[in-house]
Amino acid sequence: MAEHDKILQRLQARDGQRLGGVLSNHLLAKRSAVLRWLSDKASARPD
Repeated sequence: MAEHDKILQRLQARDGQRLGGVLSNHLLAKRSAVLRWLSDKASARPD
């Protein structure tokens, strides 16, 4: 039973890391999209 618990903990830790990676990738993509939108807006603005 203890071995089973260890395996479960390992799986949960791995899932947590994967979820963290997905979230950080999502946030990075969102931030770069916002920055690109801002730069497009700035370059489209007539001087």
